[in-house]
This record gives sequence, C-alpha cells and structure tokens, in this order.
Amino acid sequence: MGGFVIGRNSMVAKILAVLMFIAAVLCAVASIRAFMEKGYLFNNKYIYASKQQREQMTDEEKKPYYRQTAITFLLLSVMWLFNGLYVLTKSGAFLTVATVVVFVMFFYVL
Repeated sequence: MGGFVIGRNSMVAKILAVLMFIAAVLCAVASIRAFMEKGYLFNNKYIYASKQQREQMTDEEKKPYYRQTAITFLLLSVMWLFNGLYVLTKSGAFLTVATVVVFVMFFYVL
C-alpha cells in the first residue's frame, strides 16, 4: 500500500547511514584538498578546456575555480552527513538542514 519505508533500527538503515557517512568523509577530503589548491580541479571550466588551455592557466586563474569546487564539496559533505543522521534518527530537523543545504548549494553552483 505505502512506499518503501526503512525502520530507524533496521540493518538497512544502518548500512545506508554508514554509506552516507563515507560519502560525507570523501566529500570533506575533496573539499579540504580543493581549499589547499591541490589535486584534480573538478570544475566545468577546467574540465572542458583543451589540454593547451589547461596548461596555460596560471595558479591565479585557477584559484576561484578551486574555491568554488571546495565550497561545493563542503556543502555536499554537510548534506550527506545530515542525511545519514536523518536515516539513523528519523528526526525532521536533520532532514530540514539537509534540504536547506541542497537549496543553498543549488543556487551557489548556478
């Protein structure tokens, strides 16, 4: 009759929460590396640039793209964290925070 519901104490909920926490940690690591301006630059402007254009970009030109990437991954990390907490606790407050973070991220990325 109803949709698929995951109980708060079920094994499925715990596994799903662990996967969400792992995603949160991975996004946090990517965010920290981007704030340090290290690692691959996950930004459309950089990804779609030709190899020659990428090689000609100075560190100063990459800086705003690293910052945007870092903030986006930070927001993704917070979103996964609060979604994982929601799955474990079924507290609407966690879901509300996660939803607000998604909206903030949506408008920031655009």
